[in-house]
Amino acid sequence: LKTNAPESVEHAIRTSGSLLRELGLEHESAQSMRESADQLNVALKITGAGGGGYMLAYAKEPENLIKLKETLGKHVETKMFQVMS
Repeated sequence: LKTNAPESVEHAIRTSGSLLRELGLEHESAQSMRESADQLNVALKITGAGGGGYMLAYAKEPENLIKLKETLGKHVETKMFQVMS
């Protein structure tokens, strides 16, 4: 993450998410959301130890986040921001 490279951020989110899945901390609903995110090239992971209802998403292409929001539907509340380097 110190390199300020988007690929590093994406890799960190995907790796952390994989570890949480391996520990059995990803809920079924989070799994289906992550699968939708993967199809749109969006890195998505639960935050904390799971069970809290929050997820972190990252995409190099901001329009992919908008598509993910549309895919997940109205039952998902989102807060989006863009990091400028």
